[in-house]
Amino acid sequence: MSKTLTLHYLAFIDILGFSEMVEMDCSAPPDADTFNLNKLYETHSTTKKALGELEGYSLTQFSDSIVLSRSFSHNIDDLRQFLSIVAKYQADLLSSGLLCRGGISFGKHCEDSSFLFSKALINAYSIEAKTAKYPRIVVDQNLLQLIAPNKPDLKTLPLLKGDDNEFFIHYLCNLPQPESLQIIGELLKQNQSKQNSVREKIIWLSRYYDKLHNEETSPPVLSEI
Repeated sequence: MSKTLTLHYLAFIDILGFSEMVEMDCSAPPDADTFNLNKLYETHSTTKKALGELEGYSLTQFSDSIVLSRSFSHNIDDLRQFLSIVAKYQADLLSSGLLCRGGISFGKHCEDSSFLFSKALINAYSIEAKTAKYPRIVVDQNLLQLIAPNKPDLKTLPLLKGDDNEFFIHYLCNLPQPESLQIIGELLKQNQSKQNSVREKIIWLSRYYDKLHNEETSPPVLSEI
């Protein structure tokens, strides 16, 4: 059967700390709860069920990689819906104590239940690998320029702009403030002695929270010797 390539929006999402999660579950006693596996599967299944009611969407997870796609549309409402679904997915992961980062782009795409061939995936993966860095999902500015070239239109999308001028999904708005604060506090405590790259990502998240809620929960930049 001949396959065709069509334009899609696509989000590529990478679960942070995945190797450690797998090691934790696989080294647990046989009768122990596979804690991380269940958290990931529950979030995946909930989103998959919600997408089943929408036309043109697909969700696939392989190991620590998640691919969420939707048939392309020039309608800003369709893009807003796609970004909102990604934001909800990221917030659900965080609610389970799981951090992720990623990229969103568009391009030619072909997918079925066991096969994927996609320029959109390559574009989104490149953004995740080169630009995202922190627990955020960065959106291709070419996509935003194409669908929302005017600033008033851009402001209607669930996005924030980082100090590096990159636009990323605004996902903390999907969580109650007390829940966000508790999760971030627990993550900081758990990773207090971890390597700088891990703690740096959580500190970025705490500063995102502080900016959103006008608070000061981030660890101080300086401390006494």
